[in-house]
Order: sequence, then C-alpha cells, then structure tokens
Amino acid sequence: MRELGYDVDKELCDEREVMSGLLRERGKQIIYQAKMDVLEKDERCSRFFFKKVLNTRMDLEGLKDVNGVEVLGEGVKEVVEGFYTELYREKSRDVGLEEDVLGALKGKVGAEELGGLVKEISEGEVRSILDGMARNKTPGRDGIPVEFYIRYWDILGKDLFRIYRYMWEEGRISKSMKEGIVVLIFKKGEKNDLRNWRPITLLNVDYKGYARLLAKRMSRVIGQVVLEEQVCGVPDRSISGNLSLLRDVLWDGLQRDRSVNVLSLDFEKAFDRLSHSFLFRVIERMGFPSVFVRVVRSLYEEIGSRLLVNGFESNRIKVGSGVRQGCPLSPAVFICAMEPLMCLIRNDKFMRGVSVPGSCGKCVKVFGYMDDVCVISENKAELQRAKLLTDIFCGASAFRVNWNKCEVKSFGGGCDVSDLGVKVVNSIKILGVKFDERMNGHESWGAM
Repeated sequence: MRELGYDVDKELCDEREVMSGLLRERGKQIIYQAKMDVLEKDERCSRFFFKKVLNTRMDLEGLKDVNGVEVLGEGVKEVVEGFYTELYREKSRDVGLEEDVLGALKGKVGAEELGGLVKEISEGEVRSILDGMARNKTPGRDGIPVEFYIRYWDILGKDLFRIYRYMWEEGRISKSMKEGIVVLIFKKGEKNDLRNWRPITLLNVDYKGYARLLAKRMSRVIGQVVLEEQVCGVPDRSISGNLSLLRDVLWDGLQRDRSVNVLSLDFEKAFDRLSHSFLFRVIERMGFPSVFVRVVRSLYEEIGSRLLVNGFESNRIKVGSGVRQGCPLSPAVFICAMEPLMCLIRNDKFMRGVSVPGSCGKCVKVFGYMDDVCVISENKAELQRAKLLTDIFCGASAFRVNWNKCEVKSFGGGCDVSDLGVKVVNSIKILGVKFDERMNGHESWGAM
C-alpha cells in the first residue's frame, strides 16, 4: 500500500480517531440515559452500570450454597439450579385469608370496557403489536428477533395471526412459548449471594407479541382496577406524583411541628414468589371476563426456564410461582396482585394516615411503585397496624416481607419507632429518592 502512495499510518490514525469519537458519543448517550433512568430503575453512573450495558453476560465465579459455603467451578451451576428450583416452586399460602384480602378490593372493570377485552384478535392488531416492539433486543431460545417478523410479514403475517387466534380461542400456548432462558443481572451487595442477582427471562418474540397484545388490552382498563396510589404501569400516572406528594406531606409536617412517620416495605424476591392461583383470583375479583382470565392463565400453565450460567444452560426448571421479568404482561398483572395490600391499608378504619396540604382534608396512608410500598402515618400504632395487614396479605398471596430490611424514619422527632421491629434510619430512600430532616434533596441530586 505504501508503494502505491498511501499513507497507511495516517489512515490508521484517522480511523482510530473516528472510533474514539464514536465511543465518546456512546459514552455520553449512556450517561444521559442513566440520569433519565435513575428514579425509574434505581441505577447510577457506576462501573457496574457500564458493565451491564456493554456486556452480554457476567460470569459467576463462586456462589454460596444453602449452607453458606462458597462453591467454585462446576459446582456453581448446581447451586444456581437448586436455588431457582426452590424459588420457582409453587408456594404454600393460607387460602383461609384469601376472602378477607380480596374483599378489600374496590376497583372493577367497567361494563363498557368488557367488549374490548374479549373481542376477536385481528390481523391488523397483531401487526400493530409487532410494529410497536423495541428493536435490537436479545431474542429468546429460537434466536429469531422481531426484525425478522417485520421484514417477512408478507410471508409470515397470516400464519402468526392464525396462531394467535387459535391460542386465544383454545386458551393455550405452544410448547416453545412455555420455555424461556434466564440470564442473571447483578444488582448490589455480595456477588456470591444469588439473592443479589436479578433473573431476566429471554422469551421468544412470538410469545412476547401475544403477551404484549394482552398487556395493551389490559392497559385500557388498568386505571379502573388499580387505584391512584399505585403509579407503575398505569397510563397517565408518574412516579413523580407520589414523590411530590410525599415531599409536600413531610414539608407540611415539619412546618407545623407535627410528627410524620414513613415506613418502607421490602419484599423478598417479590416477582418470583407471587402465587399464580392468588393472581388469577385477584383478576377475577376485579371483574375481568372469564375468557380473558383463561387466556392469561394459559401463559402460566406448565411453563419452565433454563438458566444461562457462565455460558452453559441449566436443566429445565418448572416455574410454579412468580411473574417473568421480561414478559410484557408481567407489570400489569403484578400491580393487580399488589392492589389488595394497597386496599387493605387504604380502607382500614383504624388508620387515618396523614393529611395532604391544600387538599381539603384528604389523607394519604400508602402509595407504591410496583413492589416498592410506602406507608405514612402520624403515630406508631398505625404503622403496627400496617405491619399486621401486610402479614395477612403475605399469608394469602405467598409474598414475603424482609422485616429486617424494611426501614422507618420519623420526621419531626415526636414519635419513638425504635421498637417497631424494623431498621430506624436517619434518611429514608423512597422510590429512588432519599428524604431526611433537611428536605433539600442533596443526597439524591448532589452527585448528578
């Protein structure tokens, strides 16, 4: 090349500069997106964050087994299989508590909305669902991305539509749709503790399209059955609304020298523990048509997962509880399952809550974002009552609360909550934002 007059060194330098520029731009995009997601996903611009974005997997070098002994090498796969076999098994629950819990529900699907939930699937609806799916996503076990379905819609469209219509009419899904690949994403804490890893299920696009169709239909009525205190997954509601409400309540209490207590609940592996039978009973009680409930049920019958551990697949594990993190329907059905707890606290006559400034006497007792639930009160007795109601809810639903990881903060200093049985903190993190007596937001926003 040099003999032909090309300056090879200059060409290489130019290419390196171009690549460096692209990497710089990519870095800026990642940082900007991190700031946008910091509240929704509780993620910060850390080394971990960049690894999670840029790496396809993170190897598990060693893990603690059930006895707390660290296992290395090939034994890691067995530890993972054992942990998730136990986690995904069908959980026992107290059916005797079910009616008391479900009886607290207030929201019902409106009669005028029933037809939209059970109408026949159309070919146009299927195409619209696929068009709305995100591109450049990791496919499921079959390796087929959504771009393939879009590119060859003229060939595959009618067949996919017929499959969806058959599944709807028969209340069943195909065998390939019943299985997913689970990859583990590290959250925080000790890496050798599997409880600190989040399981994300990679599902086939044909399954995700069908689940997304059901989720879109549910989204039209979810605001009727999930009331205002829950803001995740409900159209026209935002996490900022609950944060602003809490800020106003706390600030008003401090100005009036009034005690305001905030209890943050911590559910252990909430997405993986939920009882399927409880979930179906909840959506039935909310007034969803039996046809729609049957279709939702079909997505949870005889399903299984294989975990990807250090590049190798585990044996198939039966999934008898929980909702799949990675399924488009999971957010909607999960907040439906959490709604009985919100209603138990909201409706309880022994709990008054805290008055909202400028609302003409309106009081707030609880609010949530998915499984992040926060209870507000002016006295310790109401927090003890909230703990009792939460235990009742967990007994009926198979959820479990980590009381030793829950946190409580008394603003104003007029209430002793040290004997509540939860961790007392100087600043409390609610929906990704830390609140303390100063109320200046420095801990949450100073680093940004």
